[in-house]
Parts: sequence; structure tokens; C-alpha cells
Amino acid sequence: MKYAVIQTGGHQYKVTEGQLLEVNSLTQKEEETFEMSPVLFYKDEEKTEIGTPTLPVVVKVQIVKHLKGDKIEVFKYKSKVRYRRHTGFRPLLSQIKIVQIGEKSPETKKEEAQKSEPKAVTSKKLTPVKKSKTTKLN
Repeated sequence: MKYAVIQTGGHQYKVTEGQLLEVNSLTQKEEETFEMSPVLFYKDEEKTEIGTPTLPVVVKVQIVKHLKGDKIEVFKYKSKVRYRRHTGFRPLLSQIKIVQIGEKSPETKKEEAQKSEPKAVTSKKLTPVKKSKTTKLN
């Protein structure tokens, strides 16, 4: 069984192919497919990989729909001073479907390595700035 641990919205989720999952709201549109990263852990039939901190693994995800979660009620109360505040909110969520879990192709790895290489910075010769003499006025 193939599964991975992904991180999104400050939370970590253990995901398998075909799984439906509700996560914090994502900016993509409904029915859009995209690659999710970072992947922290990957388990296949023959190998297990642990990221330090991430792995070059692709998790393809499709947005099923955007929705609101259950209402979370917040009640603040202080005794003997008649202080009571009642508020609540419904968090925005996105329901996603895990389409595919797999490794990146070697060509993609090379392209990312080239992008992450620092470019050579040419230094310009700096000329000193001459300070003008100032006199104090009384």
C-alpha cells in the first residue's frame, strides 16, 4: 500500500491514493488538479523514505469543492463582573481528492536543481564618498 505524509495549512496529513480529505481553504479553483508539496514521508511496497526535511515526491491533488466547516462557538465569561461574550465562526475548508502519489522523474529533479543553484553575483567597485566640512554656527 502506497501512502505519504503531506503538509498543508500548518497541519500534517497521512494520505493514500483515492482518499477524500478536508483541509484548510486552498486558493485553487474547483476541479483543478495540482501538485502538493512538501512531502515529509513516503512509503511504497518495497521502500520507505523519510524526508530531511522534505522529499522529491509528487502528490497530485484535485479540488472537489470548497465548503464551510462546523460552527465553532467561543464563549468568554468572568464571574462576579457581569462579563459575557459569545461569538463563533465557521472555518473555510477545501475538500480534496488524492489522485496519485509517486516520485518525480529524473528530468524534473535536474530542472529543480538548476533553479535552486545560486547565480554568480558580480561585484561592482565602490567608490568612497567624500564628506564635506561643516562648521558649527552659534
